[in-house]
Amino acid sequence: MKTNITKKQANALTKKDDRYSALQGLFYEPKKNRLTVTNSHVLLCYNVTPDENDSTGIVPSELFKSKISDHCTYLI
Repeated sequence: MKTNITKKQANALTKKDDRYSALQGLFYEPKKNRLTVTNSHVLLCYNVTPDENDSTGIVPSELFKSKISDHCTYLI
């Protein structure tokens, strides 16, 4: 997946409550070119460029880089 989302942006919208573990990450849907994040109050969808063989899943916000870069590629 290729995206310019930073760790700060990802952490700002994820839920911090341990009772909601599914909301502590970003939901990645490569078939829809979408990364979705919510904290149960706000829902945002980011367009991403999927790589071949990427699969659907929840991506922890800690995986994202700290600074914006044009070459952010994540293998999911």
